[in-house]
Amino acid sequence: MTSVPDPPADYRETLAKVPIFSSLTADELGFLAQRAVPRHCSPGEIVFGEGEPCAGLYVVEAGMSASSRAPPASSASAPVRYRR
Repeated sequence: MTSVPDPPADYRETLAKVPIFSSLTADELGFLAQRAVPRHCSPGEIVFGEGEPCAGLYVVEAGMSASSRAPPASSASAPVRYRR
């Protein structure tokens, strides 16, 4: 059995600041933090598009993000963009 290393403390601290995770125990936060994969996005980068399968959960630690949707009558996909 392979052991999972302890995550950096700041991952747990970052997750604890997210309202949906704020009531989790330290062990539960650690469980999530161990599975966290940092991702750095460039301004204007499309992180995922509307209708794409969910590949995970994103927590914005610093910076800003914006989202948009295509009008209901349109079949065009509108991107979600990260902005600084």
